[in-house]
Amino acid sequence: MRHHLDEDQKALADAVETYLRRAYDFETNGADKGHWTAFAEMGLLGLVLPEEYGGLAAGPLLAHAVMESFGRHLVKVPYASTVLLCGRLIALTGDDAQCTALLPALAAGEHTFALAHDEPHTQHDLTDITTTAVPDGDGWLLTGAKCVVIDGDADRYLVTARTSGDNPSPRGVSLFLVDRDHPGLSLARYPTIDGAHGADLRFDGIRLPTGALLGRAGEAHDALSRASDLACAALCAEAVGAMSAVLDATRDHAGSREQFGSPIGKFQALQHRLVDMLVAVEQARSLAWLASATSESDGARAASAVSAAKVKCIDAARLIGLDAIQLHGGIGMTDELRLGHHVKRLLAIEHTLGDRRAHLTRFMDLARPTAA
Repeated sequence: MRHHLDEDQKALADAVETYLRRAYDFETNGADKGHWTAFAEMGLLGLVLPEEYGGLAAGPLLAHAVMESFGRHLVKVPYASTVLLCGRLIALTGDDAQCTALLPALAAGEHTFALAHDEPHTQHDLTDITTTAVPDGDGWLLTGAKCVVIDGDADRYLVTARTSGDNPSPRGVSLFLVDRDHPGLSLARYPTIDGAHGADLRFDGIRLPTGALLGRAGEAHDALSRASDLACAALCAEAVGAMSAVLDATRDHAGSREQFGSPIGKFQALQHRLVDMLVAVEQARSLAWLASATSESDGARAASAVSAAKVKCIDAARLIGLDAIQLHGGIGMTDELRLGHHVKRLLAIEHTLGDRRAHLTRFMDLARPTAA
């Protein structure tokens, strides 16, 4: 994948990897806000944002390289949700005034964002939205509920709501900006399995100003789909980084743990298991790269590549995670090893921006020939 980066992009990717190896330790300072500031100074928070709003406009391949490093080092920052998902959404839907007000501050690390889309009855269907927003004088009344908002301790939320059209339908989907401390917003936050935070939101007819609507009413679906695919491809890259770290740790353990006077890595049965893990990682790596390479393309090709990569990464993560824990023995279940934290993060990625069933269904629907 690095062969597809130009020299400046390679230099930035190398700088990120060097910084993480030297300064990042998820056990002692994983949630240190100083890292978020450092990432802003390196330009990472503006990576995919337009240059006119303080971004680098670097594209998805560099984001892929960064996210793979993040996965390898268990970086605990809301990068995918704030930068790749919400930042891209704002750039795609907001007018010039909104982008000018929001994106430079995002790139500088002044605010974090989270997408509030999923509802209790949905399976990350981007068209199934029962939360509504209706005009009210010079503003809007927002009513509904969102659940399992990833990185839900964000400063601001991008909330999907239906302003017109029948449900489910891509027509009539709108996007609203809501501050965490907005009057009337009910917010319940909780820790997630990977050490991050989720949140459930409820809007009981809260009033929003006209400027809270990003872009034009009812026209947010295409941008939502494109931004979700970009972020999902990046999560696949993060998963590949995490799986690579798990494989390396398991291989090192097999080379040092002795049984019957010999390292267990010399036993043929264990070598076969390690080879199966390696093949799974490399297959996932190839599909994840393809997903990133096509994630900003229009049409079914990009969506199919992202869904195929997500399904493969989920399957590979399950195989690698379970085998790694088994080959480590009892210590594989302890929190003292990074292994368990990687496996928990992989499990969280599995259920972020669509699970296996959702993406397999979408892939099959896209592959089905349309009637003439």
